Amino acid sequence: GIFGYFNRRGKSLAPDTVRSMGESIRHRGPDDQGVFSAPGVALGNQRLSIIDLAGGHQPFISDDQNIVVVQNGEIFNHLELAQELEGTPYACRTHSDTEVLLRLYEREGIAFVEKLNGMFAIAIYDAREQALYLVRDRIGVKPLYVHDDGEQITFASEIKSVLKAGMPHPPMDEEALHHYLTFNYVPAPFTLYQGVRHLMPGHLMKITSQGVEVSCWWDLAAVQPVHGRSEEEWIEEFNAILDDAVRLRLRCDVPFGAFLSGGVDSSTVVGLMARHMTDPVKTFCIGFDDPRYDESAYAQEAAERFGAEHVMERVEPDMLDLWPMATYHCDQPHGDVSFLPTYRV
Repeated sequence: GIFGYFNRRGKSLAPDTVRSMGESIRHRGPDDQGVFSAPGVALGNQRLSIIDLAGGHQPFISDDQNIVVVQNGEIFNHLELAQELEGTPYACRTHSDTEVLLRLYEREGIAFVEKLNGMFAIAIYDAREQALYLVRDRIGVKPLYVHDDGEQITFASEIKSVLKAGMPHPPMDEEALHHYLTFNYVPAPFTLYQGVRHLMPGHLMKITSQGVEVSCWWDLAAVQPVHGRSEEEWIEEFNAILDDAVRLRLRCDVPFGAFLSGGVDSSTVVGLMARHMTDPVKTFCIGFDDPRYDESAYAQEAAERFGAEHVMERVEPDMLDLWPMATYHCDQPHGDVSFLPTYRV
């Protein structure tokens, strides 16, 4: 998770306050905390170490101390991007996917985001421009919340971290409540807290003392349609892209596995993982004693087909005792109980 702030008047939060923003989301990244602070600005990261365990400490800071980068997420094509930088003044010195962001920004400026294949929420402070950039991935896999009180913009991967910066009891957003009662969730950019908003997927925010500029750097509707292909050509391309997407996600310096429900999606992913791995895929599933909800037999069948090392546990369908915990981690009410079984997996 990431967190931080930018104060237009150059005022600074107390170091303990900034650290508490990180501690409030320590469950996202229990392995390490890193914070950069300067007058009127701070960027922090709670790290879950996955790539380059030794060399991936955040923030990453340029040699001249002018550029600071933190990210929550993973850049799946970071190896290819690092290779592109080899032999240039911007060559990477670690194997971290976050350093790739720093070096690309040094070389190309904020337009580099269009090269990224990944899921990410990124914060970049550029002291030369006295600007803070916030960037969210194309379809919003990684969350990023923002609050602007007119003087200070606070950002974080979870609302609870934003509140730690000085909003202990924010008023409820009644319009957001209306949407929640209509849709069973609070649709972005709203949250249930007045003034706390999502940075929308595919969007970029530039923050300076003069103001805030928000722009859309990727929009599915702007992707040009392709015509004239046969069904066989579409199938071939789809399968190739899906296979490559799974292959890229196997880049990891810690043990990993897959949720396996036995449905089409998860079974396909596990099958493609097995194609690219020498060791058996580790798969995980839960089952229910009530046959109306239980799909574990299909997961077992898929695991056997692809030679997976399968773990399955049975639980009671009634998991309402987990609701307070789930609501705490969702930061606001959510009417879909499906994340409770996912939590048990």
